[in-house]
Amino acid sequence: MARISRVDPAAKVAEDKHRPLSSRSPITMTRHLVLFGRDQLIYPTSWKTAKCPSRRILRIRYRKKTTLRYGPPDVHFDVETQMQHERRRLEARERWIALEKVRQLELLEFELAVMEAERRVQEKQYRLAMKEEKRWAMVEEKEEKEKEEKEKEEKEKEEKEKEEKEKEEKEKEEKEKEEKEQEEKKQEEKKQEEKKQEEKKQEEQKQEEQKQEEKKQEEKKQEVHVEHRGDDISGDLAIMWCFAFLGWLLWWLRLERLGKGLVFFVEVVAFSALEHARMRHKRAAEKDEEKQETRKAPKLTWRESILGWLTVLFIPGLLVTMDGGGRSGAIIGES
Repeated sequence: MARISRVDPAAKVAEDKHRPLSSRSPITMTRHLVLFGRDQLIYPTSWKTAKCPSRRILRIRYRKKTTLRYGPPDVHFDVETQMQHERRRLEARERWIALEKVRQLELLEFELAVMEAERRVQEKQYRLAMKEEKRWAMVEEKEEKEKEEKEKEEKEKEEKEKEEKEKEEKEKEEKEKEEKEQEEKKQEEKKQEEKKQEEKKQEEQKQEEQKQEEKKQEEKKQEVHVEHRGDDISGDLAIMWCFAFLGWLLWWLRLERLGKGLVFFVEVVAFSALEHARMRHKRAAEKDEEKQETRKAPKLTWRESILGWLTVLFIPGLLVTMDGGGRSGAIIGES
């Protein structure tokens, strides 16, 4: 059984130089098999699984000193077979070195192509940036021109508006002056009219005063001197009625003499008052006839007449009810 102290370092892939043995890729394993032949059996110390986007990949951890067996473990080969395997290994190493050089060249070409593409992209970006700057410069110039034009237009508009406002103010002032003059004229006309009206009123008042004076003089001429007929006796008659009722109440309370006397006294006073008023009216009528005036003398008022008739009729009736009709006739005859 042949032993190899260490795997040849040239058999390692450049991509896996800085990687641990536990993270070898499956491409590395295929290249290892290509380099050392498919009849070499590698016995790992442990197997470890890891997750992959597409499938699970078996990763192998190697020993520092691996043992290579040629064929089954119970068969021993001679020196010729070992030499053949050694030649195969060297040929595979040469092939791998050539492939590695080719790969490095391809990588360099790829990197150069990438750099060239990046340069082109940068140039394009620079050109686009320059174009954009020019475009923005043009846009800014246009905007500035537009702003200047707008400012000019606004200034012109403001000037026009100011001129129009000044014109309007002047027109307003002229109109106000005219209105004031017209108002002053109207006020003067009103004052003159008021003066005329006052004069007219004064004249009318004077005429009215004259007319009133004439009327007063006529009334004084046509005044009728009538004798004053005195106070109204309706209140006196009402008081007499109250006393008569009081007398009847005393009679009803069995104070017969006192009640009859009070009623009799009230009857005498009432008849005398009525007679006195009648005589006064007669005298006034006679005086009017003597003066030959058309005015009639004043008569009794309706209250006086009503109370007089009730007094004439009702108080004797009270006496009749009290006395039973004996003395009332005599009293009425005397009255």
